[in-house]
Amino acid sequence: MNVTPTGAAFVFVGLALALFHEAVFGGRQFFYRDLTLQWHPQVVSFVHSIASGSWPVWNPYVSFGQPLLANPNNELLYPFTWLHLLMPA
Repeated sequence: MNVTPTGAAFVFVGLALALFHEAVFGGRQFFYRDLTLQWHPQVVSFVHSIASGSWPVWNPYVSFGQPLLANPNNELLYPFTWLHLLMPA
């Protein structure tokens, strides 16, 4: 049996659509929990700290505070994160 690369690509795309049909066609998403509970509040804190005129090094709103700039999960040094200053998170 000889399978062409195009045929294999169609098989893999069909398999992905079958397995993740709720995310593709049903309006659901994979990242609701992580983005809503962790990343979104960090971005809001980043925007708030820049808007208040301070450096984004500390997030005072979580527990007793936590580092913003030192945590690589916050992605503050990525240019796309700074776009949140122009549009809502």
